[in-house]
Amino acid sequence: MWAHDTFFDSKKYHPEPVVKVEHVYHYTACPVDEKPNYVELVKDSHLGSARNANILIQNLEIMEDYNQSLLNTIECYEDQVEEKDE
Repeated sequence: MWAHDTFFDSKKYHPEPVVKVEHVYHYTACPVDEKPNYVELVKDSHLGSARNANILIQNLEIMEDYNQSLLNTIECYEDQVEEKDE
């Protein structure tokens, strides 16, 4: 009978799990730019051609602007964390 009770009355022998509650901060959403569209290279020209070189430079400028916008978004969230810590 003891084995039967042990098998079917598992709560008797297993304590309830401990639940950890962490404080979650609420942040204001920071602006995020949309992923940019890059200019496609000219397929009929080689990579080093003047047209493709200009396109690569143009895409690099677009990428730099987008990277800066992502860094600004990160900084916006970091500023909110610093305000909460004060």
